[in-house]
Amino acid sequence: MSTLHQQRMPLLQVSTVRDITGLRRDEIFDRVDGRSLLHRGFVWVWNVSSTFPESMTRDLRLWRAEIIADDDDAVKLGRRDLDWVLKQILPPKQNFHSGELIQMFALSRPGLGRLRDELNGNLVGARNCLFTRENVAAFLKRRWIGQQGAVANQNARSAVA
Repeated sequence: MSTLHQQRMPLLQVSTVRDITGLRRDEIFDRVDGRSLLHRGFVWVWNVSSTFPESMTRDLRLWRAEIIADDDDAVKLGRRDLDWVLKQILPPKQNFHSGELIQMFALSRPGLGRLRDELNGNLVGARNCLFTRENVAAFLKRRWIGQQGAVANQNARSAVA
């Protein structure tokens, strides 16, 4: 897959992760939640559900780089800090238009519309919003749920040592 495509779509839906990895949906969720005893957990996962945190419904996005990495590289990526990963995910610009976030987060236009208030988007024109990098990064920090995978990976390494 091209680097440009990876930059435009750095976050993947569970169905896409399933297609890439061959893992079943429940296996992906076990890795997200740190319940897999045999396989490393997924660390870089965000819940972009418009009903978060009131509802148990999850609409997950996983970082493409972690999903396509071999096991050694994925472990190294899992040790990175959140700010470093956000710099990899978000292009080096100060503002994003609606269409860019729709692509980056694999969202529908109505889905982004439901998140607009939390992302502090400013309406520019009839159907377009402008989102600051600072607000998008803050959104991703609030919505990061991958720490369960990171804790499970740490516990597995401790058990082996």
